[in-house]
Amino acid sequence: MVSRACAVSSTTPWTSSSATSLCQKWTGSSSSHQAAKPEFDEIPVIMLTGEEDVDAKVRGLEAGASDYLTKPFHPKELVARVRVHLQNKQLRDRLHEQNEQLELLAHKDSLTGVPNRRYFMECLERELGRTRRHNTSLGLVMGGHRSFQARQRRARPPRGRPGARRHLP
Repeated sequence: MVSRACAVSSTTPWTSSSATSLCQKWTGSSSSHQAAKPEFDEIPVIMLTGEEDVDAKVRGLEAGASDYLTKPFHPKELVARVRVHLQNKQLRDRLHEQNEQLELLAHKDSLTGVPNRRYFMECLERELGRTRRHNTSLGLVMGGHRSFQARQRRARPPRGRPGARRHLP
């Protein structure tokens, strides 16, 4: 997993409003709710500024900054904050990947890899909603395959008392 970071440096002093508008463009926290550049999506932003005004800090954080440091700052503190935000980013990325895996597992039969009943019901709901919206009809054909049924029967644990052995003739 690769974590990405971005740094912007400027020799000219930034005003709180220019830094805030840049942060809005990167994080997509303006009215569009979409990052202007996808490569900046979900990248932690730490604002460094000489302004200690609480309202400026709040505007920066509301614009999408993950953290806010005022100058002068100690380099060790900046490094520690960057590490914390990168760790949080890695955890969010891992959580996102695991959620995608769970979503996939929730819609497929673990034995056959075929979409399961839950997936079928969600598709059916979606299509029924579409037919209601567009005032159209819906045709449905259901079928089964014996090899799937036999495979599922073989994979099921034996019925009866827990721990009881199944005796074959």
